[in-house]
Amino acid sequence: MGVRPQGNKKGGINISSIFNRLLSLYSKNSNANKTPLEDFTTEILVGLLESDASLLDKFTNNILDVQGENFRIRSQKKYYVKDDMDCIIDVVIENDEVLCFLENKVNSKEGYKQLQRYTTLLNNIEKEQNKKVYLRYCTKYYDEKDITDIDFKQFRWNHIYKFLSDYSEDKFVKEYMDFLRSENMAGADNFNIQDLMVLSNINSTFSKINQCIDTIKPKFKELFGQPSRSTGVNTLGENNGYWIWSNKKLADGQVVINLGFWFEDGHEIPALCVELEYGKSKSKYEELKRVIKEMGIDDMKEEEGKASVWFSEDLSSFFKYDNQLERIEEWFVEKLDIIDKLLRKVGGN
Repeated sequence: MGVRPQGNKKGGINISSIFNRLLSLYSKNSNANKTPLEDFTTEILVGLLESDASLLDKFTNNILDVQGENFRIRSQKKYYVKDDMDCIIDVVIENDEVLCFLENKVNSKEGYKQLQRYTTLLNNIEKEQNKKVYLRYCTKYYDEKDITDIDFKQFRWNHIYKFLSDYSEDKFVKEYMDFLRSENMAGADNFNIQDLMVLSNINSTFSKINQCIDTIKPKFKELFGQPSRSTGVNTLGENNGYWIWSNKKLADGQVVINLGFWFEDGHEIPALCVELEYGKSKSKYEELKRVIKEMGIDDMKEEEGKASVWFSEDLSSFFKYDNQLERIEEWFVEKLDIIDKLLRKVGGN
């Protein structure tokens, strides 16, 4: 799904938004086989810890469960291994007595025998340098490992987030925490009374959402073909909402039309949304931009690799009507007609 356009934050520089823009730039200029989010998130963390010796020691003691002080930290350190692949370690933390490897994962899994190779390397270093060695593994998702021939522990990014919350008075720590939240790496909060109220009404709420989607589905199918549909509560987190969507041929590429209810973290009111996504590399892209301007559509957003036309309206805007469902249907129909007209003008039908 697309990303809802955000307003500019007033009253100071929003460092977390800079993190996201740098990540986008890094992604654009990196090898497609790399995982830039992992590298980027790791490099910021290393930068924070490197700039504060006390924070680094506490992180090592409390998160890595490695005791000591006066630690040093490096990222992307390469070790040459005889008769095997060389190892590039995400984070290396050490002092005169201790050496710890930290491997970070966000959206990827462990590489081929990655932790096994790190274990062998650390055990060899222990023999050669007489240091205590440790291997740590940090992930976004549950990914249990069974490693017994070294001091091994694993944890998740939400543990780092919780640790940093004690130091959130530091501007850059706080902004990094904001960035982790934006990437869904802060973990879920504990249940509260509001959650219980939501859960008690969840069936009724989804019944209304499904009724709205079912009402507009024939119009959507008429214009753009049989749609796919979100299934299950897990899609709310994965796609930030509940959607139907369709791919449509346009010249040498595909456009995607999304319609649904958007549930955005930090935005208290869900919104109705209709969106057209189109890849920038396709031959019709410049013509599409021209037609958008000609039609007076202001809600165009350009991102890495694609452009989107996004219409949204807070669900609360319809509370004043007695016939809410009919008004919601009318809003969806109006926006679908605009998308259809736009595509016809650029030869999409």
